[in-house]
Amino acid sequence: RRRPALWIGRALVVAVAAVGVALVLSRSDRPDKGAAADAAPAQPARAARWPEAFTPPGLAFAGSADFADASLRVRAVSGFAPAEVRAVYEQGFARFARLLVDRKIAAQVSAPPLSIVVVPRNVLCDERIYEKGEVPRDCADSEIYYRVREKTLLVVADPARLGTNVAYGVALAVCMQSAITDCDMAVVDFERSLARPDGAGQR
Repeated sequence: RRRPALWIGRALVVAVAAVGVALVLSRSDRPDKGAAADAAPAQPARAARWPEAFTPPGLAFAGSADFADASLRVRAVSGFAPAEVRAVYEQGFARFARLLVDRKIAAQVSAPPLSIVVVPRNVLCDERIYEKGEVPRDCADSEIYYRVREKTLLVVADPARLGTNVAYGVALAVCMQSAITDCDMAVVDFERSLARPDGAGQR
C-alpha cells in the first residue's frame, strides 16, 4: 500500500509489508531544537502535556481507560481491551526506544503522552477526523492517522495488524514530540523491522 509523505516533506517508498497511513504532519508542530538548546522549557500544564483524546464524532466505544502512570489514554471499539492495547503500545515503544539507544541516536528515550483510539476502518475516510477536512484519496488503505494537537493515534480495528500499527504509530509520536536528531529516518528502519517475521508488536 502507498503511504503519504511523512513530516520530512517528501514521499518515502519503503519495500516492506503494507501499513497504509494517512498522516498529515507539519514541521511547525515539532519542537524547536535551537530554542531547546538555549533555554530550559517552561513546565506546561498537564492538559497540554497529555490532552484529552480526540474521538470521532458519533462513535461509541466498548472499552475506555486512562493509564495515568503511562500518560496513555485508550478508547477502543468492541473486541479490543484497553489493557491489551496498552501492552502492544509498551512493546512497540520499548523496541523503538532500544533502536534509538543502540544506534546512539538518543541516550535515553521517554514515552510520549498519547491517546490510542481503535476505530473501524471506514473512520479513516471520514472528513471529520482530518484537521483540514480533506480526506486522502487512499484513505481506504490507511491503517493509522496521528493528530498532532491532541496527541491522538487513530488505529484501524484489525486484530492481525494491531501490534504492528500501534508500534509504528508510537514511533511517529516519539519523533513528533521530541527534538531527537535523525529520529525520522530511524522510523523508516523501524518500519522495515516490523515487517520481518520476527518483528515485535504483533498481536
